Amino acid sequence: MECRIHSGRLVKIFNHQARKVERSFSCCKAALIRGNITGCATLPSHSFESLPDLALNWTFLAAPPPLPGLPKRWAVVLDCEMCGADFNRSELILLSVVDFFTAEVLINSLVKPSVPVMSWRTQYSGVSENMMREAVAAGNYIDGWQGARALLFQYIDKDTIIMGHSLHYDLDQLRLIHQKVIDSSMLIPKLKSSKHGVQGLSAELLRKQVQRGGRYGHDCLEDTLATRELIIWCLRNPVDFVARKMQSDKERAQAEAEYLLKIEKRAERERLSKEQQEIRGDTREAVGEREFGISGGDNEDFHRGQLIGDTR
Repeated sequence: MECRIHSGRLVKIFNHQARKVERSFSCCKAALIRGNITGCATLPSHSFESLPDLALNWTFLAAPPPLPGLPKRWAVVLDCEMCGADFNRSELILLSVVDFFTAEVLINSLVKPSVPVMSWRTQYSGVSENMMREAVAAGNYIDGWQGARALLFQYIDKDTIIMGHSLHYDLDQLRLIHQKVIDSSMLIPKLKSSKHGVQGLSAELLRKQVQRGGRYGHDCLEDTLATRELIIWCLRNPVDFVARKMQSDKERAQAEAEYLLKIEKRAERERLSKEQQEIRGDTREAVGEREFGISGGDNEDFHRGQLIGDTR
């Protein structure tokens, strides 16, 4: 039985005709409509992951403890690129790691995916099927995320500081648990007037253009080095960093105040609507009494006559 799927992710796209933001699939730009999520790609059959494979594919480990005589790096910066895989998941296909203090490139290699690839996401990852095929043929690759994590462990231990931008995605792909981390997307205060990705922050803070690959995707090593420079910017520019933090806090406080005001207005509208419904209900009840009771005097005569009849 064939299976229809969307190989892309759900992203937010502004619909100019409807003038609103919609959740759409990145693969075909089709909007997610309740009850209508028919896939844009067809597979020959459904794919199911067994429980043993699921456990094997999602076994997380912590970095090894430090060993005497085997010093590891004090701090590294890493970035991963992913493709689309089965079960609407991402799979590691490229890993770049540099030393934070020296900018020495420790790892910059394609990673052979350990599961079938549904979409290479070349426009984002910069990796194509031909690139992976050539790397595997030449032996210039890392075998799966397990091999990538094992290679990373040659340079780090649990005391190493791992840095990155939106680092949780990278650690997730490496199935790595680590406590000493610095995430530049969380470190750098976010402003409403600026983009918060590596590309936007590099242009704003470093006056440097990155991710200019267009439809050919990102350069993973370039992103890694740019992330390193963004963290260094925070250390070298404490005055600008504090000023940005104060502006970010002000914008956040203003946004929270606007949100609370919006909630209060909504509650007031609901209160007024409830009062109007009660007034309309009272009005209908009064109209019904006038229609069936005719008037107050007639009602009194009717009841008096009824009582006289009862006594007779």
